Amino acid sequence: MSKQVHGLIEELGESGMKMLMMLNKGPAKLSDFKIELGMGSEAIYRCLVILLKHNIIKEEEDVKGNKRIFSLTEKGKKISNLIIEANKLFESP
Repeated sequence: MSKQVHGLIEELGESGMKMLMMLNKGPAKLSDFKIELGMGSEAIYRCLVILLKHNIIKEEEDVKGNKRIFSLTEKGKKISNLIIEANKLFESP
């Protein structure tokens, strides 16, 4: 495993991995992470900064321009699919 990949996994932690798996289902608002993953604001923002920095997610505004919407980039889709597949391997007997 490259140092870059290892560093990213350590930086994101379990919370970041859960956010990626959630975003694989579609775009999300900040409140979605709080509600669906039970995450606090500090953990969400920490992960968002990392994901944005590595171009794994992108940020947009909703139609009214008052809500931040996050979605996966192409790179992020590939990474989240790999995480989901790895998770399935560990869940199977």
